[in-house]
Amino acid sequence: MRRTKIVTALSMTSCGVVLTLAGCGTVGQSPPVSAPPAASASQDPYAQQSAGAVADTDASKDVRITSVKFVNDPYSGRELDTKYTVTNPTGDKVSYTITFEYLDKDGVRIGDDSGDVESLTGHQAARETLTFWGQGADVGGAVSVRVVEAVRVLVV
Repeated sequence: MRRTKIVTALSMTSCGVVLTLAGCGTVGQSPPVSAPPAASASQDPYAQQSAGAVADTDASKDVRITSVKFVNDPYSGRELDTKYTVTNPTGDKVSYTITFEYLDKDGVRIGDDSGDVESLTGHQAARETLTFWGQGADVGGAVSVRVVEAVRVLVV
C-alpha cells in the first residue's frame, strides 16, 4: 500500500492568501523510475531549443562578416563600419547577441563591440551594420574584425 504525503503552507499577503506546496512524496514502496533515453547523434542539433533553452552558446557559424571599412563622419571623426549577416538555420524564432573583436595590422586587440539581432524567424537572414568609434578606429593601416562569440536564444 502506497500513501502520498503532501506538505502545504498557507500565508497571508497583501494580495490575499497564498497556498504553497512545500513538498510531496510517496510513503512506502514505489516502482523504479528510469531516465528517458539519451538523444541520438542523428537527432536535430537544435532540438534543445524547442524546450526553451539556449540552443547554441557559440552560434558564430550563423554570422558572416561581409565588409569592414573606414568611414569619415563629420561629427564623430573616423569610424569603422562592420557589415554582417546573421542567418537563422533553425525553424524557430530566435535572437542573437554577437561579440566582435577589432585587431590592428599586427594582431593586437584594439577594442570590442557587440551587436544584437532580435526575433529572427526560422530560416531568415538579417543584414546589420555595427559602427566602432573606439580609439582603434584612429589606427592607421589595416584593421581586422572577428566574431568572438555569438549566442542564439529561443524567443518565447
